[in-house]
Amino acid sequence: GVDYVTFGSASGVRGFFAENVKEKRELFSTVTPVCIGEVTAAALREYGIGRAVVAGDSTADGVAEAIIKERQDGDICI
Repeated sequence: GVDYVTFGSASGVRGFFAENVKEKRELFSTVTPVCIGEVTAAALREYGIGRAVVAGDSTADGVAEAIIKERQDGDICI
């Protein structure tokens, strides 16, 4: 199955939710969203998704490190 969905921009979040908003929102009951930064996480909150892993460094490496840390610690950043 899918454990994570990553978002690299606020426009990517809006594109993801462009159709089937309810179904996609329900996806996050079992899948953890990962955002490249706070602006992207804020866009996700606009769709009612309040909990996400947020990269400390807004790069692809930062996203990977955030996922690794979350898997090791079980921490979810808000």
